[in-house]
Amino acid sequence: MHSSYPDRCIIVFSARKEVILFCKGIFGEIFRLFIYPSFFLPEQKDVVEPEAVLVDPGISVRCNQFELDALITRFYAVKPVFIVPQNELAFFLSRYSSNDFSFIPIPCDPEMLRGFPFFCKKNSVKEYKSDPEWPAVANSDIAGLDKMIGDSVCMKSLKHKIAFIAKEEVTLLLQGETGTGKTFAADLIHALSKRKGKRFCTINMSTVPENLADSELFGTVRGAFTGAVEHSGIFGAADGGTLFLDEIGNTPLSVQAKLLRVLETYHYRSIGSAEEKKTDVRLIFATNANLKELISRGEFRLDLYNRMNIVPLVFPSLRDHKEDIPLLADDVVKNHNKKISDKAKYVLMKYDWPGNIRQLIHCLKRACLFCNNDVITACDIFID
Repeated sequence: MHSSYPDRCIIVFSARKEVILFCKGIFGEIFRLFIYPSFFLPEQKDVVEPEAVLVDPGISVRCNQFELDALITRFYAVKPVFIVPQNELAFFLSRYSSNDFSFIPIPCDPEMLRGFPFFCKKNSVKEYKSDPEWPAVANSDIAGLDKMIGDSVCMKSLKHKIAFIAKEEVTLLLQGETGTGKTFAADLIHALSKRKGKRFCTINMSTVPENLADSELFGTVRGAFTGAVEHSGIFGAADGGTLFLDEIGNTPLSVQAKLLRVLETYHYRSIGSAEEKKTDVRLIFATNANLKELISRGEFRLDLYNRMNIVPLVFPSLRDHKEDIPLLADDVVKNHNKKISDKAKYVLMKYDWPGNIRQLIHCLKRACLFCNNDVITACDIFID
């Protein structure tokens, strides 16, 4: 038994030396292995609840896939995973025509197995310990984040921080790659805050033309210029609620100076108005850019960064918590009244997802749209 994961086990049915050595070499450091040298089921009293049952199909030429399933599931609540030597793959696939099974070809690159559903759970079984710099939060507060899917260590840490900080009246800076869920999280933070029920306004700073920034942000008064009408601007519209400024890293320097003044005084002046208005908003900023790098190049103001960066929250890329992919996949396809096979999940977990969760969701929605069956298989997965 390996000391790191003593409670995890795999049951292996095989009599072939090469298969047994492969299982010991690949899985032996993570799982306790129970190896049965021929195809027979252990006594009921000896049954250990495994995370996987690995079956060498060569141990019984009499059994087809469904008979093996029936035998295994008499004792275990998991479907068997087949261990197939490379030179037997063609024969194996001709016998087991269903798509709803998983297999591991051997020999294979151990790195290939890092994305295998049960194998990659090794990261999630690590005991999560909250960051000592963050105060404890009630389980009921974290339960309010059940829409944020993920049980990995990094996602549990992020949920803990969000559950605490959502109720505090403090400016936030959300950082992470495109598609990691920053906008989704900002909406959740507002819904969990003291301002829930008030307006949640968003503005993408990369789409605001520099010459129209004052009008878009702070509004105009009627007659300020030819054709000018009364317009509150985004700060006026969000008064009393939450204002989410996305892609803040793409904001022109001249506009950054105006935002800095608002952060310092929470006062602004609409175009054409002689009076200053006070704004009561909670500000949440987000960026996929490296702001420190932009500062070093003179493209972002250090003083604005310091004002924004009161509480930074970093969103992990999907490739850093691949163990959450099966949960995410189940959640997406469930909303389309579909299920997804383990083999399809395995395909998803082999990919690094540069577009992160957003790209994964689009991929699964496409599979749901074009899949003619109730179960999405590996053949239905198309990654662009």
